[in-house]
Amino acid sequence: MKNNLSITDSQMAFRRLSPLSTNEVEEVWVVALNSSHKPIQIQRIFRGTVDSCLFHPRDIFRFLFLQNATSFILAHNHPSGEMEPSPQDIKVTRQLQRASRLMQIKFIDHIIFTKYSYVSLRDLGVMQ
Repeated sequence: MKNNLSITDSQMAFRRLSPLSTNEVEEVWVVALNSSHKPIQIQRIFRGTVDSCLFHPRDIFRFLFLQNATSFILAHNHPSGEMEPSPQDIKVTRQLQRASRLMQIKFIDHIIFTKYSYVSLRDLGVMQ
């Protein structure tokens, strides 16, 4: 990975993710991090439709295990430009928090983003 700076907050995560945004369909991205919060790999895990993207936590953890990650950031775009987390976004975040504790891979943040803006579920207080 070319830019090996640690990701220490949601703004830094957004700067890394914003070039990946598309206005076409929702996509789910995972940033696998090492113990210094440096990205090991950033990968699109799922590609959905214009207003949804279904995925399963096991696929995220499979990717993280293969990368030997100690923590991760989940991100997805909203092609509509609407930044408000949906009830489903909040539900998935909480499910992943429980699973990450069990798997002992720290879930750092869930970012919803467009090319120009973002919202962090951690910053909003959705995540503990």
